[in-house]
Amino acid sequence: MTRNLTRARAAVAMLVVAVLVAAGARLATDATARTSAAWTDDVHATTSVSLGTWASHALGCVVIDRAGAETSSGATCEIASVSVDRIQWGEVGHRAANLIVALVPRGVSPGAGERLRVTVDLSTLGELPADWRWSTAGASGEIGAVDCSALPVLTFQARDWAGWGPSSVPFQLHETREPGDCSMQV
Repeated sequence: MTRNLTRARAAVAMLVVAVLVAAGARLATDATARTSAAWTDDVHATTSVSLGTWASHALGCVVIDRAGAETSSGATCEIASVSVDRIQWGEVGHRAANLIVALVPRGVSPGAGERLRVTVDLSTLGELPADWRWSTAGASGEIGAVDCSALPVLTFQARDWAGWGPSSVPFQLHETREPGDCSMQV
């Protein structure tokens, strides 16, 4: 009787193992099927912004020399925040927004020709209208050379005073490009 009981237990154990293996295979198949993308349409996400200030939209800040190359001096900079100060509403194509980028440079020597090159993604600003006309947009203000070719990703060279210490760099983003905008060759 012990022998029959042992065989029965072994059979039940093998059946349990077979069921667990089948269930595991099914779960693995389901997990793979559920995590693969089944669409190709363009998806846009938005996020809420508190008090119009955020740091997550910043792509970067680098210290450059007179020739525009990144320095090896050990100087660094970071974007502390980007904020929309005011939006001038109007018809599509004729609107403007005042923005501020807060920078924190460390060890930068503006007197030796070091400057800050800043890159921010303006398309993720929750306060700008969703139908902002990027193809004709430009930027001006307390920013030096500007690259508008990649808008809504804006790259600009901050004026030398921004390298002396923590600073807020104001500029205006407008939908109608004006003379003097977009002068940076990156």
